[in-house]
Amino acid sequence: MCNSKVTIIIPVYNGADTISRTIDSLIAQTYDDWIALVINDGSTDGTNDILMQYKNRYPSKIKVVCQKNIGQAETRNHAVKMATGKYVMFVDADDYLDPDYVGTYVKEAEKGDYDCVIGGFRREDNKGNIIKKFVPSSRWLMYSHMVPWARIFKRQFLLDNDIEFLNISIGEDSYFNFKVLCATDNIKCIDNMGYVWYVNNGSISFSRHKGFSVTDEIVTLLNSLAETLDMNDVLVQAWLVRYVVWYLLFSGKNTDRSDFICTDDKLFAWLKLHNVRLKFPVKGVTDGETLKIRFCVRAYLVIRRLGLLKIFAKLYCR
Repeated sequence: MCNSKVTIIIPVYNGADTISRTIDSLIAQTYDDWIALVINDGSTDGTNDILMQYKNRYPSKIKVVCQKNIGQAETRNHAVKMATGKYVMFVDADDYLDPDYVGTYVKEAEKGDYDCVIGGFRREDNKGNIIKKFVPSSRWLMYSHMVPWARIFKRQFLLDNDIEFLNISIGEDSYFNFKVLCATDNIKCIDNMGYVWYVNNGSISFSRHKGFSVTDEIVTLLNSLAETLDMNDVLVQAWLVRYVVWYLLFSGKNTDRSDFICTDDKLFAWLKLHNVRLKFPVKGVTDGETLKIRFCVRAYLVIRRLGLLKIFAKLYCR
């Protein structure tokens, strides 16, 4: 693989409906010193035919690797080791980029020789409507969206610090980003929103949130974070509370009441075991959090404290 300054890593599994738009947005970049490492993770829907067409059309820009399905986390980990050049960026196979996206991040990274540059994004629904705009305008907001994209990383920084995605199907991004944030303060936040996050209701990540089938993986994530982070850090504690409540509310809507209560008991028992203070928001820590999330998390904690969880589950669950 040629030694371009930036390797753009794109794992794809059954992405035939969206991968062309993703790659087209790369080809349209105004900055040219990059190569895309597109890894077909065992697709069965014709994705590979599309990738081969792009590889043949743009042999100097598109590198395609085919493998049996091993999941997004391990695919990204392998790709970082395969990459060349100074920087790596991640792009999901159903998202796309503004033409100046890559160049903007490279320019900012080189200004201060940063290990990582973190930016914002626009979120788009399947009708092309922008439903959310986000920029990391406070320290808390760096933690509120633990995604691998809308960032650029020094590749050697990741390798030297053994920063990898946890091999689970949910929360692997959070673990990766916490490892980054623990390893360096040499980070720059920018207000660029050149990454478009497409809301694909048929994606694997979306389907994972229908019910509590991945609760054991959530516990694996929490245990791994407890081994990595300072659990006395107020920001870490606030993030853990927010994450647990988010998982319960986002995934629990499609469960029965007994499963909801059982999962709540399991996750809040974990928080208690690790002496996590059940408070959210936290003044001076969670600055910048949206009013909706502040209200939802706080309200859920109040419901639990008042012993009203069974009533809530009866109303909330299917």
